[in-house]
Amino acid sequence: MVAECGVRATLRQPRPPVGAAPLPPDALSPVAWLVATAGASEVDSGVAVRNGAWLRLSAVELERAVSHLAWLRALARLLGWPTLVEEASAVLEPLNASRLHLPVELATPDLPDTTAHDMAALVDVAAARVAHLRELCHGRRLARRTARLGVVTHPTAVALALGGPVARASGVDADARSHDPLYRELGFVPAVCEDGDALARTLLRLDEAEASIALVRHALERARQYAVPPAPPAAPTGVTLEGPRGPLHAQRMRHEWRLTAPGQQAALTAAADAVVGLEWAAALVVLSSFDLSPWKVGP
Repeated sequence: MVAECGVRATLRQPRPPVGAAPLPPDALSPVAWLVATAGASEVDSGVAVRNGAWLRLSAVELERAVSHLAWLRALARLLGWPTLVEEASAVLEPLNASRLHLPVELATPDLPDTTAHDMAALVDVAAARVAHLRELCHGRRLARRTARLGVVTHPTAVALALGGPVARASGVDADARSHDPLYRELGFVPAVCEDGDALARTLLRLDEAEASIALVRHALERARQYAVPPAPPAAPTGVTLEGPRGPLHAQRMRHEWRLTAPGQQAALTAAADAVVGLEWAAALVVLSSFDLSPWKVGP
């Protein structure tokens, strides 16, 4: 039995030279942080690059889908479930291939039609393969290993100010994308579960990965049509963006940067509390279900 547990992030990116843009503080979410810092720079300068908005959205959602599915594959390996490993890999393969078409800067005004077409074709392959993954995850085998383990109740999630998939798996309807006019135009609705256990966190990430794949497809279509995105709301205090593990906030004031990940410490605390009293094998599954990052963000 686990009698006591403490979880903390231990890795940190080096400080960049004065005046230089910061490195993504979490190496597991580099695209989301790149988009957030680019947006914060535009807010600070007063010049927004709206033409690249659909491309940035596609990149962020591709990263989210890949992050969630790679996590699911790692969980499958922990559970000793080779079929689930193979099915998750089958969805990841075309998504990773699609990401290779993205420009590094992500501020490119237009995406060539041929590139957008190739990306969309790969995304369609991934969308078709998700059905097999969903069938496996909604079977009894996953439930036997994860249901009712590591429960985080809705009141606890609210009291800890949890964010991201962990909060939404506990019934907290909070997602930074809900306030973004681009996502609203695409009909985005956040996925929410109620049970708050390891199974809920798993199924919610699968729902989000599937939704992200659809969002990428719609955003690429708008990029190919050269559709002008809605104007972003005024954000004098910086940019908040929903990353794979929760909200990210970037603010630039002249040459000073402030980068934070609201809810990160709360997730570490909740994970540590959730494993106390469990046998070691179950504790490892529960700890994995929180999908914690080892990278520190903020001071």
